[in-house]
Amino acid sequence: MTLEFYLSLLGMQLKFCSDQLQRMSDDKFQCSVTSENTQRRLSDIRKQTQQIRDTVVEMQSKIGSNRVTRMELQVELEKERYLIHNIYIYIIFVKCFWHTSVVTLCLFVTKVCQKKNRGGSGDF
Repeated sequence: MTLEFYLSLLGMQLKFCSDQLQRMSDDKFQCSVTSENTQRRLSDIRKQTQQIRDTVVEMQSKIGSNRVTRMELQVELEKERYLIHNIYIYIIFVKCFWHTSVVTLCLFVTKVCQKKNRGGSGDF
């Protein structure tokens, strides 16, 4: 085996190693680009996730507020129903006992309204 043969063999091995080094360099660059893209997407997803969390917290707060408002309105409705019920019973009482004057009825309604405005139940 001659020196030229060894030099040729060495040249082929050098070419093979050089090609392999180029492929590895290309792979490294591709992985780097892919990693950067993935990091960008991850960052975007984190921002979107935070926005969604903020929206959920805001909506939960509104839901809680709406529940409180609904309960307050329901209490007010029950007070009104109770007041109407008391007035209706009194009207029936007045019809049964015809000698009760209209003035007494007006006084009763006035007292019930005054008591309601002061926050009372309207019960006599």
